[in-house]
Amino acid sequence: MPTVTVPAPITTAIAATGVLIRPARRGDSRRIAELVRIAADGVADYIWSTLAQPGEDLLDVGARRYARDGVAFSHQNAVLAEHDGAVVGLMLAFAMPPRREAEAGVEADPILRPYAELEVPGSLYIADIAVADGYRRHGIATRLLAVARERMRAEALDGMSAIVFAANTASRRLFQNHGFAVVDRRAVVPHPMIRHTGEALLYHAHP
Repeated sequence: MPTVTVPAPITTAIAATGVLIRPARRGDSRRIAELVRIAADGVADYIWSTLAQPGEDLLDVGARRYARDGVAFSHQNAVLAEHDGAVVGLMLAFAMPPRREAEAGVEADPILRPYAELEVPGSLYIADIAVADGYRRHGIATRLLAVARERMRAEALDGMSAIVFAANTASRRLFQNHGFAVVDRRAVVPHPMIRHTGEALLYHAHP
């Protein structure tokens, strides 16, 4: 993976309509992993399986991964939606490095290489966005994307980007409704853990 400079943790909390949008804390790491598992359609499980110790639960691997500081896949880059004390939504986003740095870290694993190649250097990359069952279609994902747009503007980044499976029509609709367009695509390398085949699409929204 490319080396990423992690910004200072987000400090703004927004409360409205009974849902609090807040920065994640290290203690949220397992819940972050649970929501990433929803968003990633099996890709996260595959990555965690390559990092797991024999017999280790994959969610424990994910929780350990998001408990780290100073890396891209960290609680420091996560924003959570909370309702009545329960975390019901997640967005994980970080600035993609310039092209020279990105090329040096292109993923060697053939399963992951297509996703590593789908990048918009200098953009705010939305790695994962998820809302728990029972809380969808209430504008939570829209509010999380609004936080991403504020961060993109504050850091003067080249828009926002995200990778979406072509088969995931709900995610495609979300991003298209917020000004994202497809700028590149790669064939998905089939794997039993990954729930979709077909294509992975790179979406980008200009500033």
